[in-house]
Amino acid sequence: MLGYDPESFWDQTPRTLSLAFEADNENRRLAHNEAAWTAWHTAGLQRAQRMPKLDKLLVLKPPTLEQQLEGLKNWVVAAGGKVVYKAMTDG
Repeated sequence: MLGYDPESFWDQTPRTLSLAFEADNENRRLAHNEAAWTAWHTAGLQRAQRMPKLDKLLVLKPPTLEQQLEGLKNWVVAAGGKVVYKAMTDG
């Protein structure tokens, strides 16, 4: 249940169980919304005269390496860490 084996389940506190239930509910809600979004768009695309380009349907583009590094640095600083790294070079 919720990723716990039966023995571990009984070792949980009411607080940790509550958090697990909330997380499971949120995951189910997100999965439902994703399935509904897919069904709605699939039905709509079947009626389209011309298929739109895939680029117009995609919302998120993969982050660049620089964006990933910036996000990682921000995460380290937010967690109270110090960013220490050697800058990448082309050579």
